[in-house]
Amino acid sequence: SMGAVTLNRPVVGIAATPSGNGYWLVASDGGVFTFGGAQFFGSMGAVTLNRPVVGIAATPSGNGYWMVASDGSVYSFGGAPSYGSEAGVAMKHPITAMAVSPGGAGYLLAAQGYYNSPAPLTPSAGTWAPGAGRWTPIGPTLGGAPVEFSTWLSPAPGVPAASVVLIEQGQTRAALYAGYDQPSGTWTYSTSIDPSLRPSLVASFNSGFRLDASQGGFYQDGIWATPLVNGAASLVIHNDGSVNIGQWGRDVSMSPSVSEVRQNLSLLVDGNRPAPNVGNIAAWGLTVGNVTNTWRSGIGLDPEGDIIYVAGPGLNPAELASVLISAGVAEGMQLDINPMFPLFSSYVGGVPTKLRPDMYYPADHYYSATERDFFAIFG
Repeated sequence: SMGAVTLNRPVVGIAATPSGNGYWLVASDGGVFTFGGAQFFGSMGAVTLNRPVVGIAATPSGNGYWMVASDGSVYSFGGAPSYGSEAGVAMKHPITAMAVSPGGAGYLLAAQGYYNSPAPLTPSAGTWAPGAGRWTPIGPTLGGAPVEFSTWLSPAPGVPAASVVLIEQGQTRAALYAGYDQPSGTWTYSTSIDPSLRPSLVASFNSGFRLDASQGGFYQDGIWATPLVNGAASLVIHNDGSVNIGQWGRDVSMSPSVSEVRQNLSLLVDGNRPAPNVGNIAAWGLTVGNVTNTWRSGIGLDPEGDIIYVAGPGLNPAELASVLISAGVAEGMQLDINPMFPLFSSYVGGVPTKLRPDMYYPADHYYSATERDFFAIFG
């Protein structure tokens, strides 16, 4: 072994010879160490790598080996042929391991991902009851792994728990649907989710206020329903279906990659902090009965870039902001409020299930013609 040797970099992988009479160790700098009957076929030890090596695999005949770096670069040695790599591909999660196919005609690269569930949330405010913040997979699996998870958080004593959903962006794409009246007109995505698209649905959820109350705009594929407003909280969907959220003109802005934009008020969470006017209830929309605490929903991205959706009853703006922050959101926006409008459905094979049974509309609400705009997530 190398146990008594001072290494330049730590060992990160091991591969055995086919006969079991030796093995190779690989370090993160690509250095290779051989033992027993394992032959040395070369290494990356003297080469400056863009990313560290994370694994090694040997050919079935033992006449060569491959090593893989965290950016998906694959290096071949001896009789190990090259079958391609992920080098230069934008990946949401780093590669962590590799394996060779039984016949040696290919290899597999494994990336870090949510194969079980994300790490539990750590509270930043409010109460923390047992079970809160622990994720449960919901919805479909993509590539054999779940991409959608739910949990709950209570922002303060006596406040009903809010539901929190995480949707991994790496394998999903978003779309903004116009309602038949909100906004009116002809749009790429409009009114309801077409039956042909339903088998690939991951989730659907409510959008923001009516445009005449949103203090912001609506844009889709070169058409404005209302102008976009500098300083407004904005959910931006790019041509590849990825989502970004921030303040228009500062964090996000128009570019050729932008396909859809929905704005609603100003940011409720900015720089991991509640908005300075979070205590001004009137600034966050009219409520039924002029109550302070009501159904509210919000959205943001966590540090991994995954979508975080929050909804629950009996929330004031500060409590909604608190839940978003506890879920890791740095820039978050409030979506629609009041008992009728927050709705989140997840789907398995096109069959919808509501996030919470106390949400007003049925789970298949967005399968019918709807007056208001909404979002859909596809796999």
